Amino acid sequence: METEGKYIYCIVETKQERNFGPIGIGGRGDEVLTVGYNDLSMVVSNHPMTKFVVDRENLLVHEKVIEEVMKEFDSVLPVRFGTIASNADEIRKLLDRRYREFKDALRDMDHKVELGVKGIWKNMEIIFQEIAQENKGIRKAKEEIQNDIGKKNIQTKIEVG
Repeated sequence: METEGKYIYCIVETKQERNFGPIGIGGRGDEVLTVGYNDLSMVVSNHPMTKFVVDRENLLVHEKVIEEVMKEFDSVLPVRFGTIASNADEIRKLLDRRYREFKDALRDMDHKVELGVKGIWKNMEIIFQEIAQENKGIRKAKEEIQNDIGKKNIQTKIEVG
C-alpha cells in the first residue's frame, strides 16, 4: 500500500482553513486545502509518496491550482513543481522553521504574478551567427575550433556551447 503525502502548490498568508475543491494533481479528485501555522498556510493535496510523474498534464494542474488560489489571495508564493511533504506536521514544522523567510518573500511578492515565457526561433543558425559576431570571446573560440582540425578541442567546444 502506498504511503500518502502532501503535494505542495504554494504558500499564502491566512489563518483560516480553506478548501479549494477536488482539483488536486494526479487525476484522483483529491481536495486542495490549506495546512497552516500561525498566519501562514501551504496549499496542499494528498498524493502518493512515490516517484512523481513529470508531464504536461501534471504541470498544468499545478499551475491551475495556483491560479485558483490567486483568485482569492493577492500574495501567493509558488512552490517548485513536484514538492511533496510526508504529512501535515512536516509542513507545519517547515512553516515554523522558515516563518520569517516566507513572510518576507510574501511581502516581496505582494500584488505580483509569475509568468512563464518561452521563445522560439525558426532558424537557430542565424541566432548563433549573430551571437558569434557580437561576442569576441565566442568568435575567437570558434576560430580556435576551426583551426584545430585534427585535434578535436573538446574543452573549447564546451565553452562555446
